[in-house]
Amino acid sequence: MKNYNSFCNAFRSICFGLLCLFIVSTAHGQWTHCNGLSGGEVISLAVSGSTTFAGTNNGGVFRATDIARKWIAAGLSTHQVNALVVSGTTLFAGTFDKGVFRSSDNGDSWTTTGLKYPTVFSLAVNGSTIFAGTYGGGVYRSTDNGGNWTEVNMGLKNKTVYALAVNGTSLYAGTDGGGVFRSLDNADSWTEINTGLTRKTVKSFAFSGTSLFAGINNGGVFRTTDNGANWTDVGLMNTTVWSLAQIGSKLIAGTNNGGYSSTDNGGNWIKIDVAALPDKPVRALTVNGATLYAGIYGERGLYSSADIGVNWTPIVLPNLTVSGFAEMVASIFVGTQNGVYVSTDQGTNWSAAGTTNINVITIAAQGTTLYAGSPDGGLYSSTDEGKSWSLLGLSNHFVTGISFFGSIISVSTSGGVFSSIDKGLNWLDVSKGLTDKSIIEIADDELSRFAMAIGDIFRQDENAGNWTKVYSSTMNDYFVSLFGSGKSIYAGTEF
Repeated sequence: MKNYNSFCNAFRSICFGLLCLFIVSTAHGQWTHCNGLSGGEVISLAVSGSTTFAGTNNGGVFRATDIARKWIAAGLSTHQVNALVVSGTTLFAGTFDKGVFRSSDNGDSWTTTGLKYPTVFSLAVNGSTIFAGTYGGGVYRSTDNGGNWTEVNMGLKNKTVYALAVNGTSLYAGTDGGGVFRSLDNADSWTEINTGLTRKTVKSFAFSGTSLFAGINNGGVFRTTDNGANWTDVGLMNTTVWSLAQIGSKLIAGTNNGGYSSTDNGGNWIKIDVAALPDKPVRALTVNGATLYAGIYGERGLYSSADIGVNWTPIVLPNLTVSGFAEMVASIFVGTQNGVYVSTDQGTNWSAAGTTNINVITIAAQGTTLYAGSPDGGLYSSTDEGKSWSLLGLSNHFVTGISFFGSIISVSTSGGVFSSIDKGLNWLDVSKGLTDKSIIEIADDELSRFAMAIGDIFRQDENAGNWTKVYSSTMNDYFVSLFGSGKSIYAGTEF
């Protein structure tokens, strides 16, 4: 038997490895680029312990937890996530169209909260209290982890709130044209604090010692050292400042045209080299330990800096590798390393189909049931178009392929072939005769079932008897795909 690493390498070649999807028109042989299964531009960031979260423009949430900063999708894949905040062990996401979502498992699953106001631009936490700044609805407050929300707008003259910030007992709201408002009573009431603030659409806040900085739309950065009683222009005038962050001795400003840094509380600003950080809108900044992250709008992914903003490394949020297709009625399903995704409009839009925490390497449909096999072990099924999934078994096997022969379901694995006559409730090892049980794929023609190993093809007759080797590669090529049509079977090689 060939070694397991060779098996894995060969099997990876089966996967399409696409960064995007394409649809072919059979009438004309033309290919149309579909919207890819990927994260979008990063517009919000948050940190919880060693985990960093990134909210994207219509790509949902991504997270990184390891030292190498490997980013994986973390749900809400069809939403624009304008804001992220962590309260204890709970992550909250403010979206453009569906209010606030909550996750208690680092984004593996999400639930909607009681806030029905659709567009949320900002979130903040003060102790156990959560605040949400909305488009046109002002500020909402929750004291029960998002279960219920109360509108708290007394004294708030402008009800589009782009930014929220908390410092001790003070809560600050940056509004659309109304400037800055402050509350000293947990948002029961608000006071306008705009003395010296010449432009009043506030996009961002950051604290540095006793100073509060405000990033202004087309107005640069303003600073107050007396809790907002007076504001001073500290530069970058005529520039929109989307984000601000303090790291070490530096204040970093994310603007419409890249980043700037200041080491003297905004007295002077130095443009960050465009060769290091793109000259595009820096919509989000956050700090995790000694690492600074910048979310770029107009660029897919993130940039990180380990030297307080001098040098930057691009971090592209992962597009999803598509490893199989299935069709059911008017829906297309694809298997990816982050679960199953579904499209009901021929690939224009995609949404997660309930399996974002399962690595799916093969997918198939029979009647109204979907089946998904995982290289991490197990075969899963769904009878409600992917909304929920059940483990059918084979959890100790790398599942590589699924085939239907009448009422029999057969599965190829790294340990041979297994069949079930009761929709996966029970499984029988039907590998007798296979001289290589590291099976990459399984397929049928009209009379027989075929199993493909790295260099061999086996056939099982229609009576489900023993397997017989019918072909061995005479070259050094690996077999990577198998397909049956009519009375013919086709095998593809790596080269």
